[in-house]
Amino acid sequence: MTIQLVAIQFVVFVFIILILHVFFNRQLSMAMKRLQELNRQNLEKEVSLNKELERAKQERQLEIEKGREEAKQLREAVKQEVEKSREQMLSGVHQDAKRVLEEATQECERMKRDAGRQIDEAAINVALSIIREIFSQNLRQELQHQLVDELIEALGKIGKDKFASAGYRVTVISSYPLIDSQKETIKNIISQASSRPVELEEKIDPSILSGIIIDLGGVILDGSIKNKLNKILPKIRSTQNIPS
Repeated sequence: MTIQLVAIQFVVFVFIILILHVFFNRQLSMAMKRLQELNRQNLEKEVSLNKELERAKQERQLEIEKGREEAKQLREAVKQEVEKSREQMLSGVHQDAKRVLEEATQECERMKRDAGRQIDEAAINVALSIIREIFSQNLRQELQHQLVDELIEALGKIGKDKFASAGYRVTVISSYPLIDSQKETIKNIISQASSRPVELEEKIDPSILSGIIIDLGGVILDGSIKNKLNKILPKIRSTQNIPS
């Protein structure tokens, strides 16, 4: 009888695990689809903005060409009377036209960069909101442990020269409190690499949602989910053949 109960409990436990696995994969798939759709919309907006910037650049170019034509007409009118003044005026017009064109080009590039940064920031904030809404507390904590383990592994692979600026107190920013074994592993790796004992100053910041950030002084190791999204966006944009 006892064996049968144990067997039933085991089967129920396995069934529950399978259901949770299917549920998690479904929720993750939905989140990725929403993120891709948002990125597609942002890319379309970026393409539209690029067209507007190109149109503005062409209008500036037409204005410059018009100015050059007016300068040419003025030059012909005074050519016979003041040759020296004509040369000085023409030189000034060319310089002004070049300056205006350079300023217009710089302004277009600045607007494009600003728009790209705003689009990326909006996409990341929406993605974080989606993760915050879809992922339960337990799932975010599991993700936290995975991101911490990944950063610990990366920490052990970087060169010792990166630890030269590390002081005796190293700041660790985490979305959830680290477990003792994680703290000890991080402290041991940094101590061995820097050849001096260090103390960890742990700061809890729920706004990073999941992951940790280690500040070694001159080097910052960012293992937060936001930083990973920052790295994913250029890859997604490159697959769409859209310039940043």
